[in-house]
Amino acid sequence: MKRRLLIVSLLVLLLALLLSACAAEQEITVNDRGVITTLHTRLPKRVGELLYEAELELRDGDEVSPSLDTLIREPQEIVIRRQTLVQLCVDGATKTVLRRGGTVGELLESEGVALGGDRLVNHPTDRYLRDGMEIYVSDSFSVNVQHDGTSEFFLLHARTVGEALVECGLTLSETDRVTPAPDALLSQGMTITVSRVTTEVLEQEEPLGFETRYERDESLGYDEERVSIPGQNGLARVSYAVTYVDGVEESRTAIRTEVLVEPVTQLILTGPKDPSVVSIVSKKAFYDCDGSGHGYYEITYSDGSVEYERF
Repeated sequence: MKRRLLIVSLLVLLLALLLSACAAEQEITVNDRGVITTLHTRLPKRVGELLYEAELELRDGDEVSPSLDTLIREPQEIVIRRQTLVQLCVDGATKTVLRRGGTVGELLESEGVALGGDRLVNHPTDRYLRDGMEIYVSDSFSVNVQHDGTSEFFLLHARTVGEALVECGLTLSETDRVTPAPDALLSQGMTITVSRVTTEVLEQEEPLGFETRYERDESLGYDEERVSIPGQNGLARVSYAVTYVDGVEESRTAIRTEVLVEPVTQLILTGPKDPSVVSIVSKKAFYDCDGSGHGYYEITYSDGSVEYERF
């Protein structure tokens, strides 16, 4: 009875320890340009330790709130503001802007750039800034559209390539290709290429090559050969799926082959090998086998004999 009570007491103690350990873990979130990382960890810990656990590295110029040496004692959000260098082009005038954190909308507000009416920006205003980002603000974008053998310039109010093609009145089939992709954001001076892709099935007759078979004929002289049955090519009808890009063949794939005439296998009779003619079958080199600095070749001949040649 005492032993049973002891076991129960130990189990209760173990459960209490587990519950206390779980209760000690708390939730910390890290906001890195809108990307949220959630940590379940024991507190208190300093911000630098928490970022290390989240495997998030800081670069020169980045800022963290709270600061790296702040001791976190309860659940809260840590915000990383990355230093970014972006290009801002407003109505054709371009400037380089260095910022820490923020969104496209916050950048425009700080630069005194207002949107509305026909003025457009080529990124969503809630998108976080990233290093090297190019931001264009204009009432229209000058875009070169290459399609159907022509090259045209348009002033467009669209935001994406797909919207631009709609505004240009271009209709795409499911197989047509667009570069850049339809969901790519427009930029000033962008070139959009539309490639028309079509596929058709072509049939053509092609020769089928014949195979050659050899048989030994002891009645023939040494190394003599004689054609017993001449080979003849067959004939096949091959169907190809041919892909054209802007009318020029890009590729073709055989999808069906119908044999019209079977090829005739060529039969060649061969006489026995001349035993007086010996050829080298293999030649292996063995280097410095006895420490003398010299080696030798092991030469095997077609008659089975082996010869050793020093080098």
